[in-house]
Amino acid sequence: MTWDGYFTAEGDWTLAIYGWTTNPVTEWYIVESHGSGTPGNGNILGQVDSDGGVYDVYNLPYRNVPEIYGVTNFDQHWSVRRSHRSTGTVDVSAHFQRWKELGLNPGSPVFQMVTLEGFSGQGYLDFTVSA
Repeated sequence: MTWDGYFTAEGDWTLAIYGWTTNPVTEWYIVESHGSGTPGNGNILGQVDSDGGVYDVYNLPYRNVPEIYGVTNFDQHWSVRRSHRSTGTVDVSAHFQRWKELGLNPGSPVFQMVTLEGFSGQGYLDFTVSA
């Protein structure tokens, strides 16, 4: 996935490739840049070396909470880039492969998109995205 454009953000935010999978249901993030918060929160399970950078891998379990298919149990898989960037290309399959090698089960992709997700603060983006 490739994206290019402009964004601005303040506070706690992530710029990421984001998606969901089925079999099992998983929410996932490949974070390219972030604000004041620490995406992934938890123990680093390993690294992904891809797209000219190194990403730290995290897994967060969620139990009995709402998600896109109802209330269930699911995991969040995170790859968080150490050196921030605002445009580029991400080999999503490299992250899925590494997650599998680390014992995570990312499932079958349903969708993916580039997101600027704010948890506090504000932001704006204007991107062109291509697969």
